[in-house]
Amino acid sequence: MIPKEKKRQTAIRRIILTAFLVLSTSACGGSGSKPPAFSPPDQWGTFGVGVREYHLIDTNRSNRTIPTLIYYPAKTPPPTGGHYEGTVTLNRINAVLDAEADFSRAPYPLIFFSHGSGAGKQAYKYLLEYLASHGFVCVIADHTGNATLGEYLPADLSFSITRYYDISFVITQALELFECTCHGLYGLADPERIGLAGHSWGANTALAVGGAQHSYDYFHARCLKEPSFDPYVCPLYDQRASLDRDFPDPRVKAVASFSHDGAQTYFGPDCTGAQAITIPALEAGGTMDMYFNFDNEILKCYQNLGGPAYMLKLIGGGHMAFADIGDEGTMPTERMQNLIRRYTLAFFGYYLKDAGEYGSYLDPAQAAAWNEGFDDFEFTSRY
Repeated sequence: MIPKEKKRQTAIRRIILTAFLVLSTSACGGSGSKPPAFSPPDQWGTFGVGVREYHLIDTNRSNRTIPTLIYYPAKTPPPTGGHYEGTVTLNRINAVLDAEADFSRAPYPLIFFSHGSGAGKQAYKYLLEYLASHGFVCVIADHTGNATLGEYLPADLSFSITRYYDISFVITQALELFECTCHGLYGLADPERIGLAGHSWGANTALAVGGAQHSYDYFHARCLKEPSFDPYVCPLYDQRASLDRDFPDPRVKAVASFSHDGAQTYFGPDCTGAQAITIPALEAGGTMDMYFNFDNEILKCYQNLGGPAYMLKLIGGGHMAFADIGDEGTMPTERMQNLIRRYTLAFFGYYLKDAGEYGSYLDPAQAAAWNEGFDDFEFTSRY
């Protein structure tokens, strides 16, 4: 629960921030030239894209350092495309480093992203640069200790917990950054419109921070009986009091979960813990994912979501094309990433932006247009 005084201070900051933005927009020539809030999700947006890197230090966790990238609308030429497959080590393709921010429609909605195991902050440019070109500020941080292939299996068995607190810490630090007049991103993002997405282990992280209830008794019993049971899940039981106190994070208003593997371990058989997620949620995964069976993992979580629910089923899609890596499935990586971008944008656009036009793209009937000539995905919704 957020204390009343904190809510009051947040409201005051938002009033001040709005006043600043009105003045700065007027100084730049008025609001008549604002780009539209809506832009079609099947093409790049109208904004240029900038990127900045920060190193955040959590003094409450032994000065834990968390390298972070922020992608944002910038005063640079809008991107028109790019090749992302195999660029997992690069921080940018279309983004311009330290570019001047575009405040023409600020404050923008915020999307935070939790990367997969061994992936890192630089591994999702195909999606985050795309969202920034459509008027989102996107923040992705390294889960330090699990951010390179050499750290695929972190030594710290409590790393599931570490990931949760990384996300909440980065949200807090990013909001403070956007409220600081000390740099060129002041006022760029809206603290009241926050989305969270994640891939693989990061997808489980996103579900937990977004509200999924851990099935403590279920996995604790298995941890006691099965020595080979997931060692990164077992430590959650002893920390259940603090986890239930600190999560879900109420600042997150919508959540997207990509290709999670192990949700039935974290959130119980049939992913019943997903019932506790009452905010809008998008589930996405491929039928050729090498880590799980789609119907047992993605479908069951989708069926149990407690709020507005959406599901993207990528026929022939695998696990790795959700990042800038490539894929083990039969669906071409470019096709798969185009669909992920479109539906992620439509989802967050509808729930975080003042643009109801995105809603039509969340209608399963609309999927026929994007499926014409392909017949390689299904899109489902429950309101």
